[in-house]
Amino acid sequence: MKVKLIIFLTYSIIFSFISYCDTPSETDKSFEKCSNVKSDIKVKYTGVYKYVYEDGGGLDENHHIILEDNNGKIRGFYFGTSDDFDQAREGYLPGYFAKEMENICLDSELFTFTIKITESDLFDKPIPLSFKFNPQNIKAKFKKWGINPILRERNYKGNIKTNKIILSFDKNDPIGLEKREFSKIIE
Repeated sequence: MKVKLIIFLTYSIIFSFISYCDTPSETDKSFEKCSNVKSDIKVKYTGVYKYVYEDGGGLDENHHIILEDNNGKIRGFYFGTSDDFDQAREGYLPGYFAKEMENICLDSELFTFTIKITESDLFDKPIPLSFKFNPQNIKAKFKKWGINPILRERNYKGNIKTNKIILSFDKNDPIGLEKREFSKIIE
């Protein structure tokens, strides 16, 4: 009797965990709402946006988003820190990355995209915005960070307005991010 109860409880816990992991979060559901980017939206939102990280203690931990029209399609780059992929940074400085966005969706005011990183994408200094077009230059000029991130992929979602992007994160975000506001600095 006890063995059957233990087996039953074990399977119940495993199936509960599996069904929880397979349930899409609010962030994942927002990716399903995306339609093709309309040309008037592309022109309206292209430019450089900056998030100012205020608790950097002298470090440059600001993030940037570059959106541009690329032959009728929106193209985006994200310049950020390893903190987006690391649960707790204690005792070491952040890593920095510059990555092209994947799965970009701009639909009215909804803005979603994906960033995928590996250890080789993270460097020990902030990457200047001018390096967006040539990742090989980044690897040639910057020292690798050398710490492996916990997450490899992150889905970002938020709202975009003419001069502002507000990224919001799921309440169950594994890193604990809540909200990030970017202001447009270059048209």
